[in-house]
Amino acid sequence: MSLLDLATSAHLLHVGGEANLYRLYATDEDFILKWYKQDLSFNKSVLDCIKKSKDSGHFRIREYGSREGSAYVLYDYVHGVASDCVDPIPVTVALYALRKVVGTLARLKASGTSPGDLCPSNVMLSTVEIDACYDLHTTLIDFGIVGPGALS
Repeated sequence: MSLLDLATSAHLLHVGGEANLYRLYATDEDFILKWYKQDLSFNKSVLDCIKKSKDSGHFRIREYGSREGSAYVLYDYVHGVASDCVDPIPVTVALYALRKVVGTLARLKASGTSPGDLCPSNVMLSTVEIDACYDLHTTLIDFGIVGPGALS
């Protein structure tokens, strides 16, 4: 059964050129539903690569498919703040975050894929607790991997 069938509510977050983004609630979890506009389709091999990856540096795809003639991707909601909303970021913190993003990009490239929409609004920043200390975590979201001319 699809998580879409288990959804209890959804809220529109963003209207974009290729898709609308919704925050979807299902099975006591939060997800992002990227609902593509008519006649756009995704690169299944890229989505499969991302879905199989266990790398914590990018979003986790839960499912994808097509409904009512539109493609969709459902992925985990990433708690945090987009890097373009943090101003100013101290240089040492920015360099630390950049090193983490570059590491994720290198691992993605090694697996045969890359994000097609790398920008500050698609880099989420959050903190994680490790042994009673906090660390900065970066997560790449929304690869922009759909439609004509999408990067593989």
